[in-house]
Amino acid sequence: ARTLRFYLFGLVFASIDWPLNFAYYARNDSRTPAAVGILSVFVYLGVALPLLPRLSFLGLALADGAKHAGHAAMTIFLIYRWGGRLGQGVLRTAGQTLIAAGVMAVGVWALAQWLLALLGVAGLGPRLAVVLGPAGAGAAIYYLLLRLLRLPEAALVDRAIARIAARRRAG
Repeated sequence: ARTLRFYLFGLVFASIDWPLNFAYYARNDSRTPAAVGILSVFVYLGVALPLLPRLSFLGLALADGAKHAGHAAMTIFLIYRWGGRLGQGVLRTAGQTLIAAGVMAVGVWALAQWLLALLGVAGLGPRLAVVLGPAGAGAAIYYLLLRLLRLPEAALVDRAIARIAARRRAG
């Protein structure tokens, strides 16, 4: 569990970087993400090698996060350098999404702590409840915050739910 917490650092940057890579692919440019990927390995090595003696495999987890952060930073820099923009409200939406994710994270953590104290971890049932309960609550919290912040992604979720419901009614 401790190692996974160290990997969480890079998850934020990986989630930022993922759609940026697809932006390059949409422009038929697969070389740039590949070159940035090679450079990000050097970021990984630059962080991993000094941390490895002190933190062991936890240092590798942090280095992986640094690699993702470096990749995202280089990708964003190149988009700006080549005249691209992250306009049309992308930065505003990213900020609102980060706020929603932060509130969701606090809610998920609090529920997980409460369920752990209430149920413990003896047996499969309590373990599933401690994992699935906060996961479901996190999805609900995030969705409600998207609606509250009037982000267009909430409408995407609404349409997906409507399609699933229509298929169930038809089938």
